[in-house]
Amino acid sequence: VPGNLLGWSALVERFGTRRFSDLLAPAIELARDGVPLTAFSANEIAVTIDLMRAKGDELFAHWARIYSDRGELPRTGYVLRQPALARTFEAIASEGIGYLYGGPLGRALVEMVSAHGGWLSMEDLEEAKAEWLAPLAARYRDLTVHVPPPPCEAFQHLLTLRILDGTDLGAFEHNSPDHLDTVFRAIRLAAITRIENNLPTPDETARLLSDEAVERLRE
Repeated sequence: VPGNLLGWSALVERFGTRRFSDLLAPAIELARDGVPLTAFSANEIAVTIDLMRAKGDELFAHWARIYSDRGELPRTGYVLRQPALARTFEAIASEGIGYLYGGPLGRALVEMVSAHGGWLSMEDLEEAKAEWLAPLAARYRDLTVHVPPPPCEAFQHLLTLRILDGTDLGAFEHNSPDHLDTVFRAIRLAAITRIENNLPTPDETARLLSDEAVERLRE
C-alpha cells in the first residue's frame, strides 16, 4: 500500500503549522509547469525504458505518455511536465487523503494493479494507517545522529559515521586524496553492509551497528 501520503498527512496533523492543501501547492506548480531534468534524472528515465517495455503495451503507453519527449527519450534540460500529477495533487488538496485511501484514485489504482496480475484491494487502502516508529541513533564525535529505522535504509548513514568516528580525519589535508579515500571507503563499506543485510530486524540492526562489527569494518 502506498504510504507516503499517509505519512505526510500524519506529520502535518501532529507537527504542522500550515494546512496540508497549502503545503501541496509547490508540488502542484512544479508538476504543472515542469522541471528541467538533470543528467541523473534523464539517465534514470533512460534505464527504465526496457523494463517498462517488458511490462506490455498498455503500461508502456502510460509510461511513455508521461516520460517521453514526443516519442524520444528526454535529455538533460528537457522540461518534464506532469499535468495529470498536478490534477491528482489538486484533488488530494481539495478532498483530503481519502481521495487515495478509499476514493477515486484508490479505485483506479486497484483496477490497474488487478488488471496486471497484482494484489491490492480497496480494503487494503481503507485500512492503511501511518505508524510512528522510534528512530535509530548513533554517536559521531560530540553529536547524536538520528535516522528512521528499517524498512528505511538510513542505518547505512549511521554505519558510515560510526566507521569514521574512529578515524582522525583532522590529520588529513581537507579534500586531499587520503581524506576523500577514507570517507569514500567508509561509505562504500556501509553501503555493501546495507545491501547484504537489507530489511534487518531490530536485533540484526543492533549487531550491524555494534562496536565489534564497526571495528571490523574500520580495520
